Amino acid sequence: MKLESILEEVDYRRDNLGMEVIKLSDIDRVEVNEHTFIRKAPNPMYRAGELFQENIEYMIDVDATGQLLERLGIRGAYRNISNNPTFRDHWETPMFLNTMIQFAKRARLDKKIKLIINNDVEEIVGVVGPKYEQTRHADVIYQAIDHFGTSAIDERTSYINNKVMHVSFEPVVQRDTDVKVGDAIGFGPTIINSDNGHSKVGVGLFLMILRCTNGMVMPKKFLDYGVAHRGEGVQRKFDTFLGEIFQMDTLGVKFIDYVNQIADRPPILLGPEEMPNIIKRYNIPQKHNDGLIEWTSLDNDDLPLNTYGIFNAINGYATHKVQDEEESISLMQAAFNILQIGVDYM
Repeated sequence: MKLESILEEVDYRRDNLGMEVIKLSDIDRVEVNEHTFIRKAPNPMYRAGELFQENIEYMIDVDATGQLLERLGIRGAYRNISNNPTFRDHWETPMFLNTMIQFAKRARLDKKIKLIINNDVEEIVGVVGPKYEQTRHADVIYQAIDHFGTSAIDERTSYINNKVMHVSFEPVVQRDTDVKVGDAIGFGPTIINSDNGHSKVGVGLFLMILRCTNGMVMPKKFLDYGVAHRGEGVQRKFDTFLGEIFQMDTLGVKFIDYVNQIADRPPILLGPEEMPNIIKRYNIPQKHNDGLIEWTSLDNDDLPLNTYGIFNAINGYATHKVQDEEESISLMQAAFNILQIGVDYM
């Protein structure tokens, strides 16, 4: 997808997407056959026995309707609507669907939801939980562009739609000499985000692996990080990880050499029994001892006993298990420091 088209859509969504928290009791009905979401007017007033303030109507897209059903407790609704052409193309069962909505709504009248609304066309494009923290596409992509430049964006694999933005950058560092088949010869970042509840915000590094003597290369995921849009500090956690990715860029070819070196080593797995020594060696707070041991026990099938494996173990634990924002960011930075040590002492 052309970069110009991506940025045009990014800017449009930044300027037009808004959010509003309502209670389920505020919903009057959803006229599915008309793609219309009708909510009761806030603070309705009566004059001479007549409703003074009219209900508010929005269009609602099919994916947001599925999200609404999930929020109402009708599990599997989003998947069924998304994959069922009867729902997507014809909407032949509005009476059944709205009956289900009304039934579920009555049981959860005090539950809150957050509507993500395209104010330009008055259409609901997302229905999420009240604690959802939005990261705008513009806040995500322009940081990376400021660092890597627009010319580095791979238009062949980058795209944006109503659900997600996926932007890949061409390898930012490449080695041209002393390479053999199977070696990493370059690396670049990939960024993904959703501003209406369809995916996490994430960033990672992919390696370009030489697969043939004719010069054919293929990408391979190396580092991967994602933050759920829930609670406070989502943007800050993403910014922290992206900043560390920028530091990997500054290591240049030395980082590629390190990747190739650990790839040639025998796959010694990082076991839970090793974690106490690692925590002590790298000055990680002792209170994370049990959590890291448990995390390593769950995810040690592909964690080699080197700085890369330790990085993945600590970073995975920090981003999935640690709720406190400051502690999570501190552990993420510690993980990158350990990866830096591995590069410096290879």
